[in-house]
Amino acid sequence: MGKKSRRKSSTKESKRLSERKKKERKQNKKLLKKENMVVKPTPKVKLVAVYGTLLSKCHNNRCLDDAKFVGEFWSEPIYQMYSTASKAFPYLLKGGSTSVKMEIYSFTDNGTEEGLDRLEGVSSGLYDKGSIQTPSGEAILYIKKTKFGDKDPQIVMGDWKDFRKTSKL
Repeated sequence: MGKKSRRKSSTKESKRLSERKKKERKQNKKLLKKENMVVKPTPKVKLVAVYGTLLSKCHNNRCLDDAKFVGEFWSEPIYQMYSTASKAFPYLLKGGSTSVKMEIYSFTDNGTEEGLDRLEGVSSGLYDKGSIQTPSGEAILYIKKTKFGDKDPQIVMGDWKDFRKTSKL
């Protein structure tokens, strides 16, 4: 084979390679576009602020087994905090001057939120699902609109665990 025929064949091969690469790029772009159209949503991280039986070392904390403890903080002094007369659990009302000690938990699954809603009786109106600004961001907060009963003691110190330790049960 002469030099001219080698050049022609190598030129033809490089053209074929170039065309094949172009086709592959087009196919890859199409695939990427298709894949990007079906983007799997990343789970949204949610926060919940708790102040009663959901606190660490309290009996309902098991509902937060799939959540991660983020930290604790004291709320702004804008609540009234009460315990049920039986001292079984606390609740908050808006419109007061009590700062409340809370723990923050983060979670990504809807099962945790649904479980908390069930525990707090959101669908039956036992608690309302509100929100609170925490040092870690906006969090879910379960609050009441009205007191359960007239004999419910107010927790002026705003710390459920301390109240349980110091009050006679």
